[in-house]
Amino acid sequence: MTYFFRTFLACALAAITGGCNTTVVTTSQGADFNKSVTAVAANLKASLSEIQSVEVANRVDAYARGTQRTLEHLDLAPNLSDQEVGVITSQFDFLVKYSEALKDATSPGTSWGKSVSGINSAESKLMGDSQGLENKLSGRTVITDANVKTFNTDAGGVAKAVSAIGEGALTLYGEEKASKIAGAVNPDIQKYCADLEALLTADPDSKAPRTGLAGILLADYEERIASVKILATTVAPPTGPDDPGYFPAVRRRSAVLNEYSALLESEKTGLAKVMALRKAVADIASAHDSLARKDDASFKEKLSDMDELVRSVSTGSPTPAAAPSN
Repeated sequence: MTYFFRTFLACALAAITGGCNTTVVTTSQGADFNKSVTAVAANLKASLSEIQSVEVANRVDAYARGTQRTLEHLDLAPNLSDQEVGVITSQFDFLVKYSEALKDATSPGTSWGKSVSGINSAESKLMGDSQGLENKLSGRTVITDANVKTFNTDAGGVAKAVSAIGEGALTLYGEEKASKIAGAVNPDIQKYCADLEALLTADPDSKAPRTGLAGILLADYEERIASVKILATTVAPPTGPDDPGYFPAVRRRSAVLNEYSALLESEKTGLAKVMALRKAVADIASAHDSLARKDDASFKEKLSDMDELVRSVSTGSPTPAAAPSN
């Protein structure tokens, strides 16, 4: 009964400007979209953490192969710095704040001022974090000064549209307001998501991507795998069962092979996770476009695809990509 009344009220308000055939962003759509976007952002953070941990492991391997006898000058900071991770994370967090605003617009009793404040704060943080990187980017990086400017421009467009529509549509029913917001910000959201996809990798059709986070992760694992291959050449083979060192030698060689096998599997799974996240971001863009076009069937399809990808990443069994054979 409550839902019927809210739907009737939406139609009554929409009728003022052109009849009761307007399809709106419903409460369930807003909540489902926000849930899926939040899940993608959370899994992205896990992939960033994996990249950094592999980079630290590479530093440890380098020390183990070297001749240093002290630890005082050992640098265990990952190549993908915490500052870069913060900037990348803030890009996805902004998208989450936008999806929260869309959800809040459809939630009865939610203060619209809270939604506007949240997305403006996310934009300010994004720009503040990005400003710290400008003109300081060097070497192997996934986000450039040009990326920073593009993200900031698109985020500013989204934030301004949300704020303007919110202030100019106070008399509209929440679901209709959300529909107007989605329609207005869709071009900027499409560009924003396209940039996020490139941030993950710009060559998604390659089995061995060399760009973005996927490229960095692959390069890091290849470095570790090469280290283990070198180690294998230094492990003396057992000479025979009568040799007192036979079983220790067998165990050492088994340990090297097990580490090599584990690295191959981790490389394959880690890369597939990043590629699955890239596909999920594409689904976010498509789902939002469906909201803007008021195409409920397509929205549900894209959201279902996205949720399946996120589940596959969370369970450690993603399939969108396979690491190269070694």
